[in-house]
Amino acid sequence: MLVFQSFHGPARALDRINELGLHIPELYARDVSSKWAVQHSKKTSLQKGSFWRYTFLYQCACGCDHTAGSTPSINRQIAYLDVGCNAFIKLVTTFDSSSPGRNLLAIHNISGLLTHSSACLEQKTASRDARLPLHPEIRLYAQSLLQKGVSGPAVYTQANTWSKATYPPIQHAFNPDPHYRYTYLPHDTTSLYRSLRLKKGISQRSTAHENIHTWFRQDNPSPPSPELTSACLFYQPYILDETDRFILILSTSEQRTAAWNHGHHRTILADLTFGFCSARTNLWILMVVDDQFRGIPVAYVIFSAKANTSERGVHGDYNKALVELILGKWVDAMGLNAAGEKFCPFLGVTDNDVRERHAMSTIWPNILLLLCLFHTWQAWKNGLNRSLAGIPISEARTSVRKRLAAFCMQLYATAAFRAEQDYFKTLQHPGRTTLEKKLGSGGLKFLQYLSSYLASRDLWLQWSRAGVIQAAETLGIPEKSVPRTTNHLESHNGHIKNDYFAQHQHGGQLPRADVWIIALVTEVIPDFF
Repeated sequence: MLVFQSFHGPARALDRINELGLHIPELYARDVSSKWAVQHSKKTSLQKGSFWRYTFLYQCACGCDHTAGSTPSINRQIAYLDVGCNAFIKLVTTFDSSSPGRNLLAIHNISGLLTHSSACLEQKTASRDARLPLHPEIRLYAQSLLQKGVSGPAVYTQANTWSKATYPPIQHAFNPDPHYRYTYLPHDTTSLYRSLRLKKGISQRSTAHENIHTWFRQDNPSPPSPELTSACLFYQPYILDETDRFILILSTSEQRTAAWNHGHHRTILADLTFGFCSARTNLWILMVVDDQFRGIPVAYVIFSAKANTSERGVHGDYNKALVELILGKWVDAMGLNAAGEKFCPFLGVTDNDVRERHAMSTIWPNILLLLCLFHTWQAWKNGLNRSLAGIPISEARTSVRKRLAAFCMQLYATAAFRAEQDYFKTLQHPGRTTLEKKLGSGGLKFLQYLSSYLASRDLWLQWSRAGVIQAAETLGIPEKSVPRTTNHLESHNGHIKNDYFAQHQHGGQLPRADVWIIALVTEVIPDFF
């Protein structure tokens, strides 16, 4: 029979809860011998300050079918057998959450089928050992270890060591606790990871792309934090036969302010990386340099590879048009400053990626571009090694390497290029030794490779000191203050792949894209400001 009970006094209501053997999560611990288990709970905010209305739906364990539902299981883990008991209880309460913990203010009603079936009542003892939940203090300690980036196996060892020291086994051997266990088990790590995700608004059985779309969709977005909405400057979902990839541009208000203060009519750095999350995505980062020569990331662009791209090809699956589209969307979202100007840096520093440089020169036609000196030297080093591959290692080969390296640093590279050509041609004249002819051939091969860097004045300026001099004059700063490398970005990329998201890597696996995004906006970016 369906029963509805309300009580005029809180003491009588609590007595009735005790008579039924109910527990209230986070208030009264559950006795594992109880057949009642919370199957559903709902939390509703009341208008009166910190008051919350909680509704709990309890079901008898003897009526739970483990093979039914959206996530059925093969083996039954519930302590009691399923005998079809239909008993259930609905409990409605009000709590005050203004102070630490939760204070129970009122129990409004207890309703449902309160009487167990005869078959259920006959089942006096459990058919298998009940699963005791981990003690809350041990759980908190293990959770703190995970948040520090400690690996799962190490958490298992450290948590059990801490538990034995804090709760000596002899204490609870003679006084067993019917509510908790004191041994940390391997599966507890999975449970903690789920709890940490749930705190961030990521439910256990949701997929990354579903969450991202729910957070950033144009119609009725529902993010777990309002910071996600304010940081999203552009979102394009992947829709089969409509869009070829997913794109997300993130930049918080503090980042946009930093971009205007330190990047407008100044310098911007750009670099693309991959392997930062478990999804098939790339990450493009824009960074400015402040007056203390510190790099400040001002935008993160995440975009997926096309569906037909192989795993090995993900990092290169983009073109000039895509980077130009992304950069244009970011500039448009930046709006105008007080003078009515669109965001426009005077200097851009990138690696050897022609797609990035093309996009920058298209969006900002008057920008001066410099190549990262480290990447340029690395390319030259590889080219020089290929050119001199046929020459045995010797003092003569070393002298040629030093000569060509010194030439690359010449201010007037065109005139120096002809002089170097003439020099290495003389090494191939008749009468020269075999080693000299090999040196001459290797030097000319490298000069032929290097000629691509001298194809135009614009390209020459991108790597030569002449470009640095022009950049210093344009920005009104000393030459030494002109960034010559993307080291600020490279360092930031290293932190992103290691330090910043260590606590979100499970067993060394990269975090999911949705976990990475919410951690970036709510944890990583605020650390810069």
